[in-house]
Amino acid sequence: MKLIHTRIHEFLHCMCKVMKNKDITQMQDDILLRSAIFRAVEQGKVEFIAHMGKANRNIYQITNEQDMTVFQSAADCRHEEKIYSLAYLYGFFDRIEIFRRRDKFDNNMLHIVGTFSSFAQTRVDNIRGAALQLQRERQWFKEVESRTVEPDSLEEINHTDQAPPRTVFTKYHKELMKERGRKVNERNCNFLYGCRCSCCHYDVCCSIHSSRWK
Repeated sequence: MKLIHTRIHEFLHCMCKVMKNKDITQMQDDILLRSAIFRAVEQGKVEFIAHMGKANRNIYQITNEQDMTVFQSAADCRHEEKIYSLAYLYGFFDRIEIFRRRDKFDNNMLHIVGTFSSFAQTRVDNIRGAALQLQRERQWFKEVESRTVEPDSLEEINHTDQAPPRTVFTKYHKELMKERGRKVNERNCNFLYGCRCSCCHYDVCCSIHSSRWK
């Protein structure tokens, strides 16, 4: 295991050395490099991305097939405490651009978090119950919302949904909300049924007890 870890570090060092002097265009055109970077983002490999970023900060400006940057992709994949936090290595005005930047579908950072992509679904599938899944999604949305450095981003309309981020969140989490509501109703019905059964049992016991004393 230690040998594998050493080899990975050696490989990472070689990659960093190769890409150190590449400009954005060269990195964007390097399909293998770009694929490796975004695969690492999807898997939450923060150490890999951090090392690459130290070697060449241009990696944070290259984009994937959806025209998402590393930060946008990290937000989409729900790697909140990992790669996404690397955005705070940038200055205030750079962070404004990071949050306001639009992807292929005209989504800013909050719109992306408001959608419920296949990556997001995979992440919440590890959480039991629709209520907790929805709670986790809301927490993530509010976390990104609280870090948004420009309030106007909260009200920006995208072309795809013609809606601001909060409306986008509601739209794409509608099924999860319905599922949560259905589970709540089921629990309430089960509770009422249990209460009725208990009451009926109590009434029967009282009737039997009364008949014995007649």
